[in-house]
Amino acid sequence: MKKFDKITREGKYNYHKFGDLITVTEKLDGANASISIDSNKNIKVFSRNNELNSENTLRGWFNYAIDNLSDSLKQCYSDLGWEGEKIIYGEWLVSHNVLYKDEFMNHFYPFAIYNNTTEKYLSFSDVEVVADKLNLTTPQVFYRGKFNDLVGLTQYVGVSSMTVQEGEGEGIVIFNETNPTDESRTKIVSEKFSERTNTKPQKVVDLNESESWVMQYITDARVNKILHKLNDEGQLPEISFKNFGLIASPTSALVYDDILEEEGDSLPKLFDEKTAKKIVNRRVPPSVRKFIEQINQFN
Repeated sequence: MKKFDKITREGKYNYHKFGDLITVTEKLDGANASISIDSNKNIKVFSRNNELNSENTLRGWFNYAIDNLSDSLKQCYSDLGWEGEKIIYGEWLVSHNVLYKDEFMNHFYPFAIYNNTTEKYLSFSDVEVVADKLNLTTPQVFYRGKFNDLVGLTQYVGVSSMTVQEGEGEGIVIFNETNPTDESRTKIVSEKFSERTNTKPQKVVDLNESESWVMQYITDARVNKILHKLNDEGQLPEISFKNFGLIASPTSALVYDDILEEEGDSLPKLFDEKTAKKIVNRRVPPSVRKFIEQINQFN
């Protein structure tokens, strides 16, 4: 399987050049999911990390895909004259951090199609054609055209017709149609769901450089992202305080890994892994506690 790459925070690298053609869509807050079809019209269904089956369904996604999409996808494959394997990536909208209206939940919203033969992504217009044939909808499109600057795009951050509260969308995704590679997508998220604090790292006498650096990236949003992914993949025990240690320990480890993967380009010169991990292990549990309280509140 080809895992869908994490979407890079806009501004980290200069992926979009002046004049590139881009498509800007709403960033949905669900479980990353995919469905593939090959030249023999074999269908496979995936979460971000695993091939799914009737025992491991990604909160019902496997059943939905087999029951509602497999036959129409085979027909679509023929109608479009496809050859080789195609992978359709999308968001399986289940409850995470953003509160969506009930009518939008437990649906699949495709946002990318990968041609495994050419090792390239199709255009977003192609995604829309396929979505229509499968009786699906893509995330809302806010802008199509040339990339000039980010000022005109930030107005769409938080905009959503799907959320319970107006202005509570997670953010936007910018897809570079001119250069559609694994790095062609960047994201801008709403302040509420940011995985980085907006304040500069604290300069406190008893904090060394490594601790100060890592603190700015340990947010509720980042911890919740990891917790939801673990829960989606069936890797968490019952979410209750009796299992607090079993939940907090793997979450802390993955939060640390996530910070290094996404923010490692800004590591301080004298980075000390041991002290940074101590900070993570100390600051993640309070966010885990809030997560458990929230889950129990709605159960």
